[in-house]
Amino acid sequence: MKAALCFCVLMTAFSAAVGNPAKKWGLFSRHYRSGRPTELARCIDQVQVEGTYRYISTGESDPGLCSIYILSPPDKIIEIDVQEMNIDCNGGLIGLLDGWELNQEVFPGWLDGSKSREERLKFFCGESGPSKPVVSSQNLINIKHRIPNLGEGFTFTVRFIDNPEPCNVLLMEPTGAYTLQNFGKARNCSVSILHPEKVNILGVDIGSTIDGKHHKSMGVRRQCMESGERDYAEFLFGSGMQPDYMRLGDNDMCGTKHEVGSLILLPCGYSVVRLVSSGQYVNSISFRFDRVTDDEFVELAAMGHTFQC
Repeated sequence: MKAALCFCVLMTAFSAAVGNPAKKWGLFSRHYRSGRPTELARCIDQVQVEGTYRYISTGESDPGLCSIYILSPPDKIIEIDVQEMNIDCNGGLIGLLDGWELNQEVFPGWLDGSKSREERLKFFCGESGPSKPVVSSQNLINIKHRIPNLGEGFTFTVRFIDNPEPCNVLLMEPTGAYTLQNFGKARNCSVSILHPEKVNILGVDIGSTIDGKHHKSMGVRRQCMESGERDYAEFLFGSGMQPDYMRLGDNDMCGTKHEVGSLILLPCGYSVVRLVSSGQYVNSISFRFDRVTDDEFVELAAMGHTFQC
């Protein structure tokens, strides 16, 4: 409890000090080469390739809470092996978060992950890190650290592992295509894209298929949740990355149809397609996504559209 409280206080102070770290530090523009250990010198940093990395404190009087954002391809999970650590427990710590946190919002949301909050967030200090490598549940993991003493730090290795059944996924590219599936399991799965997006639905099979057979009539249905359905897709947007706090971009969707052709606008900085599944059906939704351009925003505003993030 004390460590969790400390972490929340540090996150609050850090967010107030630096605002949006993705904008301030150019977070999503750096890639590292694997091979010999790479020195991570920035308070906010990112890793997208396998390899060994080291962070050593510069001894700033109040470094705040720093963060290393680690991302793999969507069909991989991430293994973190903390090999060396020297962090004074009097004011210093590192935290390993299964997921990402930005401005006190997390992805996947606390309710959507396969683990509890306590299982997803672990703290360490001194010279004893995790007793074994930590493995993420999805293609992202976050190392938080506060190390005020000069010369202290930690070394860790990143390895990507095949994930045959990806559920929650973060995508960096503003344009692409993806198929989100539950693989017949009772779980909520989300694709998060860090851009305002136009989402074109290519195909839907939600709340219909059991053991390869359709048990309901063909066609796409809307307002499924209001109708009592337990399996549906929803489309969310917002100014933060946690799906729990986002706005609904359009009516939810269920049913079975190929070549749906529906276009859904998600106009804020974070866009999510979320698949809610009871476990009774094998669900999937395929879609293309493309970033909303500044010119398109101007055209939409001229047509009288207003957006609240």
